[in-house]
This record gives sequence, C-alpha cells and structure tokens, in this order.
Amino acid sequence: MVARSDQNHSSVPKIPAALATITAFLLPLLAGSLSVETVALAPGESVLSSLLNASPVPQIGVVLACLPAIVGIILHLARTRVTQIPNFKIAIPLVTVLFVSFLSVFLSSYKSISLVSLLQWNLAVILFFTFVAICGRTHGKWIVGAVVAGLSVSALLGILEYSSARAYDPNHRIFATFNNPNAAAAAFAMGIPLALGLSCGSARLGGLLAALGALLQGFALFLTQSKGGILFAAIAVVSFAIVLLLSKTKLVGKAVGVTLVVALLIGAMSFGSIQARKAPTGTGNDQATSVRLANSEEAVTQSAGFRTLLWKGSLAVIKANPLGTGIGTYRFYSTKAGLTTQTALTHNSFLQMALETSVLSVVSFLAFIVVTLGFTARGLRSRPDGQKAFYAAIIGALVGTLGHNLIDSDLATFGLLAITLILFSTLVLTATDASSPEFLTPTIRGTLGCVAGATLLLAGLSATNEIRRAQAKGLIEAGQVTEARALLDGILGATPNDGQARALRAIVPTDEADLLAQTEQSAQTHPSPKSWRAYASACLRAGKALEAAYALDEALRWDPNNLSALKMLISASQEIGDVEKAKKTAERLIAVEGTTYYTVRSQPEFIPTETAEARTFLAALESDKKKKVELLEAAVKIYAQYLSTTIPVVQRFVTAGANGIGGETKEAATAKLEAGLKALRELKALQGAAGVEEADFEAAISNLRK
Repeated sequence: MVARSDQNHSSVPKIPAALATITAFLLPLLAGSLSVETVALAPGESVLSSLLNASPVPQIGVVLACLPAIVGIILHLARTRVTQIPNFKIAIPLVTVLFVSFLSVFLSSYKSISLVSLLQWNLAVILFFTFVAICGRTHGKWIVGAVVAGLSVSALLGILEYSSARAYDPNHRIFATFNNPNAAAAAFAMGIPLALGLSCGSARLGGLLAALGALLQGFALFLTQSKGGILFAAIAVVSFAIVLLLSKTKLVGKAVGVTLVVALLIGAMSFGSIQARKAPTGTGNDQATSVRLANSEEAVTQSAGFRTLLWKGSLAVIKANPLGTGIGTYRFYSTKAGLTTQTALTHNSFLQMALETSVLSVVSFLAFIVVTLGFTARGLRSRPDGQKAFYAAIIGALVGTLGHNLIDSDLATFGLLAITLILFSTLVLTATDASSPEFLTPTIRGTLGCVAGATLLLAGLSATNEIRRAQAKGLIEAGQVTEARALLDGILGATPNDGQARALRAIVPTDEADLLAQTEQSAQTHPSPKSWRAYASACLRAGKALEAAYALDEALRWDPNNLSALKMLISASQEIGDVEKAKKTAERLIAVEGTTYYTVRSQPEFIPTETAEARTFLAALESDKKKKVELLEAAVKIYAQYLSTTIPVVQRFVTAGANGIGGETKEAATAKLEAGLKALRELKALQGAAGVEEADFEAAISNLRK
C-alpha cells in the first residue's frame, strides 16, 4: 500500500484543523495535572493563575485544552457531509475500552470519582476521532509540531522552576506543568523523538526550532531526575533511528548528526547543572548536592521494590475483582493486599486499567495499538523522505511512552493519555486504508456533535464542582467557616453523592450532631479509610465508642495495616473498657513493622511514629521494669529516626514558607517531637539507654516554632 494522495484531504476545513492544532499545543500545558485529593484554592486566588503550575483544579485545564478541538469537530460536522473515520478494525477496540470503562462505573464504590475519570477517557477518545476527522495527512506535521511546541514551553517552565527552587532545595525534581516529575519525564521522553523527527524532515528554520525543542526537553528530562524517563527516552530515540534505517531514507545521516549535536548540548547543560548544585547557595542546604541520578544502590532497590509490591497487590485485587473496581478507583484499593501504604497509581498503566475496568479493557487497548501499527506500517518505504522521518518520529515516541507505561501510570494523566491517542490519530492519517471518507447523514452528524459537546459540558460542570470544593477548602484554611459551609451545602444540594464535598462538609459542622451525621454520610458515599476514621473520631467525641470501633473495622477492611486506624482503635477499645483488645491492637500495630507495608515505603524519608506510640501505651501498662525499658527504648529509637530523617525535610519546607509537606505539618511534627521527648524522659528516669539527647528534641521543636 502507498500513502494516500494529499488531494484526498484538500477539502478539510482550515478553521477546525487550526482549532485542533491549538488543543495539541495546550494539552501539555494545561492537562498535565491529576486530581487525587481536594487542594485548597485560597480566597481571592485566580483559578487561571495556577493552570501552568500543578493546578489545584486540574479538571478545568482539561476542559480548556479540549475546548478548541471540540468546537472544531462541531463546526466540521455542521459544514461537512463527508467525514474521515478510522477503519472499523481500529475503531472497535478503542470504543470497547470506553464501553467497558462505562460499565465499571456501576461496580464502583466511588461513583463520583469514577464518573470524572470516565469523562476524561470519553474526551480523549473523542479527540482521537476528531483529529482523524478534521486533520489531513499534510496537517499531521502541524499537529505534532504543536505538541512539540507545547512540550518545549513546558520544559522551559520546568527549567525556570528549577532555577527558583535551587535556592532552598539544590536537588529539586522539576514538575514543569505536570502533576509529578515522573509524568513530566514521560512527556519529555515522548517529545524528544518527535522534535528530532521534525528537525530532520523540516526546512532550515523549522528544523532549528524543532532541534531547540529537543534540547529544552532533554535538559528538562535531566532535571526531573527520573531514571525510567531517561531510559525510555533513549529507547524512543533508538526506535526512531531503527525505523529510519528500515525505511531506507536518505535522512539517516542528518538524523544522526542532529541527534548527536542535541545529545552533546544536553550533556553539557546537565554537567553545568551538576556543577551549579555544588556551588554554595547560602541557604544552609549546601550539603544536599548529590544528584538523585547518582543515588545509592539501596535507594534504587527500594524504588524498584515498592513498584514490585504495588504490582503484586494489584494482581491480588484483580483476582478478587475480575470485573474491575471502577475506573479511577485504584488508590482506594491499593492497600487491600496489605503490602503497601495508599498510593494514587499502580506505576503500570496496563495493570491499573485491568484492576479498574477488567482485563478486557487492556486486551482491547492492546488490540487497538497492534491493529493501528499494522495498518500504518504498510508501504513505508514508498513514502517521501520527509514522511518517513515523520512516521519514524511518531513510532519512536509511542515506543517510548508505551514502554514507560510499564513502570508508571501515565495514562491516568489526561494530558499524556490524550497526546498518546492524538499520535495514533496522526499515524492513521498516514496510510491509505487506515481511514476512509464516509458520508454521514445530518442526523448522525448532529448526534455526534451533540455527544462531543455534551461530554465537554459535563466535564465543565465537573470542573466547576472541583473549583468550588477547592474554594471551600481554601475558606476553611482561612478560617471562614460559615462561608465554606454555605458553599459546600450548595454543592451537596446539587450533587448529594459527591463524597469529596461531603468529607469537607464534615470539617465544618454546625454542632456535634451535625458532625456525626456528616462524617457518617461521608463514609457511606466515599468509604475510604480516611472517611471511616473521620466518622470514628466523631463517634469517640460523641461518646459512641462501639460505633467508633465498627467504623475503624471498616477502615481496616480497606486497609488492614492502616497505622492511624489501628492507633485510633486502641483509643476506642480503651473507651469501651476492653483493655485486652487495646493491648492486642497495640501489638498488632507493632507487628506491622515486620511487613513490607512498613519497611518498603514510597517515601522512605517519612518515618511513621504510630508504632512508637503503641509501645509507650504498652509501657504504661507494663509492671515489669525490664520489659518497660525495652518498650521505651524501641519507641525512643523510632522517634530519634523521625528526628534525624523526617524533621530536616519538614524544616526545609517550613523555612521556605510552607506549613510542612503533606500530612507532616509543622503542628503535627511538633506534637510527635514532644511525644518523643516525653518518652525519652520516661526512659531516662528508668535509666534506660537512649542514644539521643533531650536537647536534640528541644532544639528541633524550637526551630519549628520560629
């Protein structure tokens, strides 16, 4: 087969294609964040001002990025009776993925979250069909160029981010416009071969700009310090070169030259960055000059070990839930197997798809990939050299991104998912029989346009709710409780099953009875361990210890090794008067130390102290002095590890003006240090061996309170 003639697409409307190009540019910039927990939007803070910087309201970025293309397809359908559509052998597997994902919502215990994830997959698939419909073969280069331009701007923002962050953290890993450094690395690993391909197949100015994009992305990739990202970027570039060789193009020499020059410049910039890290910053953090890429073998093993445990846990959940748990729900099932703490992503897109939406969705998605590649590889050698370079670049990018999906859940991030499907759509347009023009009746065209518009509208409504939740949380943090309560009541009046809004509403109750009612409803509509713990806490405050124990048992059903739930269960058992159960729960809590849940953590620098509290509880009940000393010595040792390992991290963020990092707020860290100091004094009174001084705890507490 040979590539279709350009004339076949001469009638493609220019405005819809231009709008699609805008979406391709915006996706890396606006749609790289992932919604996991509600993040506060401070009163008066503009939603738009945070869109390029790990937005607290990622759904609005998705909507804004998709808006031009959706408008484009609606205009196209309104004006054009003949529309290019992909071959049914390509379309059916992709639509099957969407259908299976839709069915999974009915199995979800977190329906409001699943619906948002389903909307995003709907939008991504609509973009695939949109780009096939309105972009001709010659316009494919503009689409890929727009993606490269967007990724290059993202890379530039990431480089600027590092230059600002270096003052307080010389080893800062850049996020650029994505939700985490690994996602940014995956994006740049995809963009580098695309930029190299455009550089080889474009005129002088276009080639130089594309090479500059590859340079910026390569350096930004280094600053993400993602070993996996760098590995798969190299694999992507090698794949690009192999396809070029197989195509027998005359551009191989040019491609090798451009790649070598870009690689040398990236190496020089990276070396300069390493030297800059060694230069004094004047912040007191100059000792932290080692680069994560040179981390010890132990750290590498820990990261790989954690991923392995996630995969084992995922397989266990898949076995227990063969029909899926519901799209977008992995994080709530990540602890079911008792192997790891709660994690947002499986670090393997295909495992995550199988867990959430069944193995059928993975098989269908793989079939879509294989069939598309099979159609588009035909007649490669008969194409012009520029098209060969273009094709090789896309294949290299897809090999890199699909490979990276084996070690990270990139498809969970809308921007990466959408760009991946857009690249497949550009492939479809390079082959004669991968797509064909079809006459669509006005009814069909109207229906398709309505589906596209309605999907974007629903995503917009979801984004509005997300913004209002973020604003409510911002009001709560600002102490404007009445305003926050009114805003949340408005959200719940329209969407009563919004579990995240319900959880926030429980933070601002009108009275104790309202607190109990709100936390109970939150646990019912959003049954995460966190929600059940909140309900248990409300029950304990209301003197309902039995109900609290039940709620904690539910939390432990989802997360059998949850340290906070076990700690609370000790208190609930005491309230009930069941001291024996409290002791057994404390012993169960300490036993968690012997599991991978405790020993292999995603962030090893954060030392849990709940097992230390369990030991001080048992020590208070212990009459044997020797056993009491042993318990306190072990507890103090944990607090000392927390002091030496976790506190420096918290202090760095506090010094930078934050209130800590994650759950390790300044107040929480201070309370743990005070508990450690108390345990140390009790141990010294019994003449036990401490290995740490009271002054160390006192100095750390004083520094946090400054």
